[in-house]
Amino acid sequence: MKNAVTPERYSELLELQIKNGVPISEHFKGSRKTLIVYNQPFVTTLAGGNYLELGGISDAKFKSFIGIFKKTLYKNIQDHPELLIKKIVFNGTSRGKNITAFNSVPVESYFWNLDLSSAYWQMGYRLGYVSKFFYEKYIDNNDYKVAKRLCFSFLARCNFKTYMVNGQKYEIACDNTLDQLVYDNIRKELYKIIAGALEIAGESYIDYNIDAISFKNDKRKEVVKYFEESHLVFKLIPAIKISETHYEIKDKIRKF
Repeated sequence: MKNAVTPERYSELLELQIKNGVPISEHFKGSRKTLIVYNQPFVTTLAGGNYLELGGISDAKFKSFIGIFKKTLYKNIQDHPELLIKKIVFNGTSRGKNITAFNSVPVESYFWNLDLSSAYWQMGYRLGYVSKFFYEKYIDNNDYKVAKRLCFSFLARCNFKTYMVNGQKYEIACDNTLDQLVYDNIRKELYKIIAGALEIAGESYIDYNIDAISFKNDKRKEVVKYFEESHLVFKLIPAIKISETHYEIKDKIRKF
């Protein structure tokens, strides 16, 4: 990224501008902060120096995608004002493991993992935040897999500026109440979907998280039917138990 520096270099440049007495401000958005000098972006950095991995697209394409996403999101809310008060309620847990069920699977036998494809993107469409045209354009585009998740995650980011005036620091924060509501609803709808599958799997569930659930073979048809009737896109992947503590899935060995 142009003018991106390490956190250490950022701090050095910030101190230098303060000593020189030039007009500066800082823009904080999520983990990124930008030093602004004479009302122009000077340098930027991310906390810890960790930069985003965007998958198969460039930084420019990612920014364009995020811009279009925000524009269409607010247009959909404007056209459907009921979205302003939509609030998904969920009081369960977002992840869990069933050691008893895993232990009951014989070694060298398999169980199933069902993983929702572009889960955030699907929930955005399901709840009315993403238009049908925009949804269908990207749902099968794996190059935008990361972007489709981050466009919602970014909604929960803090966004504020600090200004130095006569040696005093002032802060102005953006109200992201609406963005936070959208993000919360997306996550809670996802939790509810997985909770529904968990209820069907019963004691045969092995583990679950925000967008996937694993279960024993005896519940495969029922769980798959549930997701199909919910009109959700998913991948059903076999997992082989290779020891009392490990299993193999998609050519990777994992500890339960």
